[in-house]
Amino acid sequence: MRRIHRGLIPVLILAVCCPAWAAQFSRPASDHDTDSWTITPLWSKVDDPTSSTDGSEIGSVNNPNDDTTDDVIFTSTTITDPVSSTGHILRAVWHKNASGGRQMDMRLRLYQGDPNASGTLIATLTATDVGFTDQTDAYTLSGAEADNITDYSDLYLRGTGDVVGGGPGRTALIEAVEFETPDAPAGGRDLMILTTGGS
Repeated sequence: MRRIHRGLIPVLILAVCCPAWAAQFSRPASDHDTDSWTITPLWSKVDDPTSSTDGSEIGSVNNPNDDTTDDVIFTSTTITDPVSSTGHILRAVWHKNASGGRQMDMRLRLYQGDPNASGTLIATLTATDVGFTDQTDAYTLSGAEADNITDYSDLYLRGTGDVVGGGPGRTALIEAVEFETPDAPAGGRDLMILTTGGS
């Protein structure tokens, strides 16, 4: 709020803006590439983080690698361009199938366009040495990464597990994945001018 004196009448100028916007979420909408992940359909088991503790999960092959033969790819639900470079977050709930054994690193990648074709890699969430207990990991995109998204209706989520070192074999398990952005603005910024009276 600013006070401006115009002659003898003080004027208050209020910048009135819309309230803080809620978030919107892009989540798995269909299986695009399942490779050896089970049990299909996969997308409906990982599209709701609020139910990630209900035992609904998908699993990789034993001792997966971070490559195109052991990945799982989902088409993702359409969201509206938030007209913002902030608040873009990749999030996953995941774990491995047993404690100990080989180290399990896990990654969730966000693409615009088909990852198996000419899709553009936007950002990567990496979790190192994921344990047997469920864990939630998140990665906030940089402004430059967010600005690389030009079509929020053409997003894909790609998950992988990657074993490291020796020991008994392990399987990667994913319980939920999502991409969060601010909601799209519904209005602009207005100015309200009030006279207060007096000098």
